[in-house]
Order: sequence, then C-alpha cells, then structure tokens
Amino acid sequence: MDIEKLLALFPQANLGEKQAGAISFRQGDAFLNIPAAELSEKERKILEIFLGKTVDFEVECGVWQDYLTKKSNVKPIKRGKIRFIQYEIRSLNQAEFDMEMFKKAFSALFPKEPEAVFFLSKNSGVAVEKINAASFDKEEFKGIIQALDADLGANCRVFVGHIWNHKDDLRELFSAERRVFLTENPSEQVFDLAEVALHHYCHEMTSKSPLAQKYHQLISEDTQLKKIVVALYHEKGNVSSAAKNLYLHRNTLQYRIDRLRQETGLNLRRMDDLVFCYLMLQ
Repeated sequence: MDIEKLLALFPQANLGEKQAGAISFRQGDAFLNIPAAELSEKERKILEIFLGKTVDFEVECGVWQDYLTKKSNVKPIKRGKIRFIQYEIRSLNQAEFDMEMFKKAFSALFPKEPEAVFFLSKNSGVAVEKINAASFDKEEFKGIIQALDADLGANCRVFVGHIWNHKDDLRELFSAERRVFLTENPSEQVFDLAEVALHHYCHEMTSKSPLAQKYHQLISEDTQLKKIVVALYHEKGNVSSAAKNLYLHRNTLQYRIDRLRQETGLNLRRMDDLVFCYLMLQ
C-alpha cells in the first residue's frame, strides 16, 4: 500500500518512532502512526487488511520480556541504539500497589514512549528505551523520578544503563547490568555503572584475597582513617580541601597521614597509595 497516499489522507499521521495515543502499524523498522481520534473502527480494520495488525504496546512488552529473560532468541530491534532503565520500588505496600498504573506513569516520564516497560519481580522491572535526540541523561532522570515519587507516594531507585548498539548482545549486557542493579545500593536514588563500578568489581576480587582482606581490615577498622582516605580520594589528594571537608585542621590531617606512613609504609600523599587504600575499602 502506498504510504505517501495514506499520509496525504491522514495529515496528522507520521512515519517514525511508535507514539503514545496513536494507532501504530509496523512498516519495516519504523511505524506508521495515525492519531486514534482520526480512525474509525471500520477504517482501522480496513488498514489492518493491507498493513497488518496494529502494534499493541503490551505485545511489544512481551516480545522484549521474552527476549531478555531468554524465553526467545528473536532480538526485537534491528537498528538504532537502546538503553535499559531499571527501577525498584521500595517501601512498597503490595496490597495497594497498582502495577499497571505505575507502568503507565513510568512510561509517561520519557520524552518518547519506550519500546517496553515490564516488571521482573513484584517490585522491580525495566523500561527499554530506544535512544533519540530527546533522551534524558542521568541528571535529568533524578528530577523526574523525584516527581514520580511525589505523585504516586512511591520510593523508587533507578539504574540508568549504558547506551548499546542494536548489534550488541543486548540480552547478555542486560543480564550484567541487572546483576549490578540488584547487588549495589548506593546512596544516590538514580545511579549508573560508573558510580558503583569500583565497589562492584573490586569487592569480589578483594573478598577472595587474604592480602586484600588484611588491608581492608587495617583501613576500615579505624573509622577516622577510613574517612580520611575517602575524603582525600574525592579531593584528588588535596590535603587542604580534604581537611576542610573533614572539619580538621590541616596540620592534624598531615599528622594522621604521616603516622599511617610510619606504621604501614602507605603514603596517602602518593596517588598510587591513595587509590590503593580507597580500593581496599570497597
């Protein structure tokens, strides 16, 4: 069927990403979107004869869910870039919680409707977002998640995944991001891999090494030393800035650094030693 003629018949229609509030027909890698208000039921059925069945959002969600949970080997995307936005709802009252309402509210946060939104457990799930020029960055997500919490009386934490190419092994990459999301619990409500990578990848390594465990014990048992290491690391080794953040006199901090060097040989003025001590705390 000539798509150009259809676009002329329905001036509000467009060919592109699937849109909320529209009747969508898959056309190759794009969608023909016709505002629902412009189509009668009879017209819709006639178009389905020539264009195939309309794309139902729940069906699309099922396709992505089957692929990501390894029930199907059919990758739902053939071109473009994708990102997985994972969510967990904390302090959940299961008796009063409406999953469908949350999915609709979460979908509405995105500049363009995501490819899919579905739950993987009673309180956590994922939105599959096809990347476009209007896609939010992590900082923008922080503001809208706070608004969502206020509107629904929820308490969400969100993991903003990496932007992957359609040619990547999306299923394995999602599984890896899922493990990170489920095992890490940073103070930030919205976070990404960069914020937790050191802890996530170093924790397993240090937990298996007797030498690393000893260093971890040495640094973490001294509460003040632990704070000093973290403050110096965040200030890139700047003693004056770290002392200010710790509410210590600079000379006091200098003394603690010198004493650690005398007792252990670790010199927190050297970046290698400082990074090493920080890693041992993870």
